[in-house]
Amino acid sequence: LETKQLYLYFKAPSLNLKATAGINWITDDFDWIVIGNDAAGFQFDYANAGTKAKLGAYRFWDPKLTAVTDSVDFFMLSGSQQLSPAAKIGVAGYYLKDGSGADGNGILSQGVSAVNGFANKSINAATGSKALIPLGTKYDLNSYFAGIFGDVAIGPVKLEAWGVYNFGKVD
Repeated sequence: LETKQLYLYFKAPSLNLKATAGINWITDDFDWIVIGNDAAGFQFDYANAGTKAKLGAYRFWDPKLTAVTDSVDFFMLSGSQQLSPAAKIGVAGYYLKDGSGADGNGILSQGVSAVNGFANKSINAATGSKALIPLGTKYDLNSYFAGIFGDVAIGPVKLEAWGVYNFGKVD
């Protein structure tokens, strides 16, 4: 059983503002390089005369509701401007905070544990099928993403381009 989407939607037409709260599908502005998944949280969208802005806060993981330091949270802020009917440019910034590894059983080092039963997210072809953060390792992750994106239509062809830089620290 998988919950796909369960959310409340509010729209204030006079303010050109839309708010969504609950479990909803979220994506980044870079063709899903950073995120493309369902997540619990809220998002505000603004659109007016070619200007768009998005602000969101989501919780991916929360093993104990009594503490916020053990959660995995994702924050997004982006904006774009339509320069002409055929061209758009925008910027975006995201922050991923993973404090769930403080007890040695975080979302990045889960393994097949009795606590959550999920596979280790870092075991894949890019890591040579080895865990980047082994089960039981205590860690704290702060990851940032900053980028620019845009598109231009030239006749029947639409060209899209983006660049994103990821930096941060894991202890």
